[in-house]
Amino acid sequence: MDINKVSLFAGFLMALFIVSCKGDRTSQNAVFINPLANPQDGPPAGNPADAGTIGGGSGGAIYNDGNTMTLKILGTLIEKNKVNAYGSAVFFVTNDHTGDIRIDNSVIRNNTGGSWYPSYPGISMHSDTKCVVTNSIIE
Repeated sequence: MDINKVSLFAGFLMALFIVSCKGDRTSQNAVFINPLANPQDGPPAGNPADAGTIGGGSGGAIYNDGNTMTLKILGTLIEKNKVNAYGSAVFFVTNDHTGDIRIDNSVIRNNTGGSWYPSYPGISMHSDTKCVVTNSIIE
């Protein structure tokens, strides 16, 4: 799946939401500013609902869940996103622990909320997920 034509996500528009897929996903020259992964303040961005909740709340800009996949974030700005649960910028889980993330020439900053950041601020992933970052700012 090539998401090369994704140009601007702002306000209450849905963030990139990919679930139960295999293969490569690419965000190139995209801007993700201010989507809300909070089902009470904006659109839900995944997660099965816990008992007594409406679900959602992870993956402020990108929610990626499945097996054997690569997420490429190239020349992309991800900022001012907000979540309640995990991954204020990116939520990336490969259930079989075979996926990886590649970030190049991108800026990921000023994303708030959430937890479970084993390696980079704003990016939730398994601690054994390979994440290669080049020429990028993540803060």
